[in-house]
Amino acid sequence: MKFKFVILAAIIFAVSAVGFGQSKTKTLTPDAVVKDLYASQKANRGPFFQKKSRALVDKYFIGDLADLIWKDAVGTKKGEVGGLDFDPLYYAQDTQITNFVIAKADENGVVKVRFKNMGKDEEISFSLTTANTSSKIYKIDSIVYSDAEDLESILSASVNDDGKPVEKVAFEGDYLVGSVKCNVTSNLSGYWARVKCDDQENVQIIDTETMTFGTFNKAEKGRRGKFVLAGDGSINKYIDGTGKETAVSRVK
Repeated sequence: MKFKFVILAAIIFAVSAVGFGQSKTKTLTPDAVVKDLYASQKANRGPFFQKKSRALVDKYFIGDLADLIWKDAVGTKKGEVGGLDFDPLYYAQDTQITNFVIAKADENGVVKVRFKNMGKDEEISFSLTTANTSSKIYKIDSIVYSDAEDLESILSASVNDDGKPVEKVAFEGDYLVGSVKCNVTSNLSGYWARVKCDDQENVQIIDTETMTFGTFNKAEKGRRGKFVLAGDGSINKYIDGTGKETAVSRVK
């Protein structure tokens, strides 16, 4: 009788343990998911910039965003840069992070992540949902950055239907704007390009339709002007906000 009681107790304990584990998974909060994402990326086990495991992407992301992250990775050849030419968890190429805080999720499942990067305040919004997840686990369906750009739009513009990154445009490359060296890349989005000049710590943008040149971070003052394209599609002139013209030439 005592033997039967021991077996019964063991069975009850095992069932309880399984139930507890399932309950813990189901009740994982949205902010806990975001926290785990940052931790995995820091440990080089994250879902970005890898093409070995689609399951690793699906662990954190869902829907079109998950598809685009995977397409960008598998469509980018070794040694090349795809649509993600920046760290999507910090929205920057260069990072020096301080004051990092992951806030509690609001009633809509939105998690705000706030930090300083190189002394500048940043905020990233993660939207999480349990929709279309059979086990009701929260997954990320949107990441919106401090300038209102969102990761899905960035990747949508940089990935073709066949999963390959969009080809680079003619004006990409290294330039001398007067005597200042600047690098221009447009693979981040089809609607604007990134500009990094040696005399400025901040990244700038070009609107590729109007070629207007301005600040990357709207909260910070920077250059305002316009680039002019040559016949071969490269940039050959910069006109600042006062109308002053500066010659631009490619760095050979």
